[in-house]
Amino acid sequence: MLASHMYRHLSGHAHSGSLSVLQTQQAIVRNEAEHLISPSINTLKILAANMIHEYTELFSEGQPVLKESGASTFVDIWI
Repeated sequence: MLASHMYRHLSGHAHSGSLSVLQTQQAIVRNEAEHLISPSINTLKILAANMIHEYTELFSEGQPVLKESGASTFVDIWI
């Protein structure tokens, strides 16, 4: 269910209509692009953190790698 909602949300960016394209072009001119993309980037960070967490729970040999790489901080912040 979450995947279905996320697909609908993110596909709106990938398959945008002419009005969305115009708004994005105007935002780039006004240096507002960061505000437009920030919610999608944060959503992807949450998804990535959850995928990493679930992977290391499923495959315990990944847990030391997660801790040694410092990525556990990323996972802890975004879960």
